[in-house]
Parts: sequence; structure tokens; C-alpha cells
Amino acid sequence: MESKNNLLLGQERTQERIEQVRVNPHMIAPKSIGERELDTNLTNQTLTSPVINTGLSGTAIVDEDTMVSNSDTKVPTQQSVKAYVDANKGKILQVGSAIDSSAISTTSGSFIDMTSMTVTLTVALNSRLIVQATAGLSHATTAGSRIGFQIDIDGAQYGTQYPSGGRADTGGNATVGSIVYRTGALAAGSKTVKIRWNSVDSGTVYATQKALIVMEESA
Repeated sequence: MESKNNLLLGQERTQERIEQVRVNPHMIAPKSIGERELDTNLTNQTLTSPVINTGLSGTAIVDEDTMVSNSDTKVPTQQSVKAYVDANKGKILQVGSAIDSSAISTTSGSFIDMTSMTVTLTVALNSRLIVQATAGLSHATTAGSRIGFQIDIDGAQYGTQYPSGGRADTGGNATVGSIVYRTGALAAGSKTVKIRWNSVDSGTVYATQKALIVMEESA
């Protein structure tokens, strides 16, 4: 009789456990990720240190060499990033120029700004400037006078030159010089480029052919 009572008691407890689980399913031990993969929605789930093999696909992964969509929610493929960087490295982003053939003169022995020879560009971070400056001595009031000229970028001077053949007699033939200078990587912002010049020897010197070309080159 006692064994029968124990059996009935055990059956009652088992049934009670079944009812408890039916009412509160969380009493069941949680499934592993592998067990839940077919019946769990992973929206807004956090996966800690997941290992993803082979590759990714879907609308959020884009193979776009030009990056034309400019999305802040999509991820480019490795090939797209490399293609975009390769295509834009060393690319000329913009060009500014100042060209003038009017006669100007100076008697200054110190370098001063050359009239009308200023170019200002707003550049991107880490881009570079390629500058070409051309200036020529048309004539001088004193035989044998020379001009000097240089590139000035935001107050720093580069490439000072005295035109090849550098001397001209009064009313004589023009001598022209050219400077090409390429900067290092720049901070973003406005950059002002000028030609500066002076009278190396005594007397007044005149220049007519002047040109300043400034190009921004991508990093």
C-alpha cells in the first residue's frame, strides 16, 4: 500500500511540474545559439566576438568602386576600398591661376609681393599643392640689373631664383625664370600662394610676363 501511495504521489508531482512549465516556460533551461538558430529573430541582438568565415553578403555590403552612394550605414568591400584609393591617389582636385602681362616695376632690394600674382585655394586634409611660378625681367634702368623671385605659401618662402642668364641691359632682351614646387601633406583650410620679387642690383627693374599656377593634389 505504501509503494502504491508513493507512486501516486510521484505522478501528482510530475503532473504539477508539467503544469508549472506550461504556465512559465522560462523554467526550461535556455537553448544554445545553435539550438535557437532556426526559431530566433536576431534583430538587435549582440554577438560577442563572432567568427564569420568565407564572406558577407546583403544590401548593407556594397561593392562600389566609386563610393558614389556615400552612405553612412553601408560597408564597402575590401576590393572597393582599394579601387577607390588607387583611382584617386595623386589626383588633381582643383587648379587656381593668376596670369598677367602688364608691366610692373620695383626698386626694392627686399622681396615684396608681385602685383596680381596671388592665388588662394581651400584644400582638404593631407592634400598637397603643386606650384609653378614664372617671371621674367623685361628691362632695367641700370645695365646688368637682375630680378629675384620666389614662391610664398602662407608666409613661408620656397625656391628663390634669379632667372637664368639673369642680366639685361637697359631696354634689352627679356630673361625668364620658372620655379616648380610641391608641398608636403597640408592641414585642411585656406592656403594663399604668391610670387614675391626684388631688384637684386641697383636701379629699377621691370617685369611683364608673369604667371602663377597652383594645383591641389589629393593625398
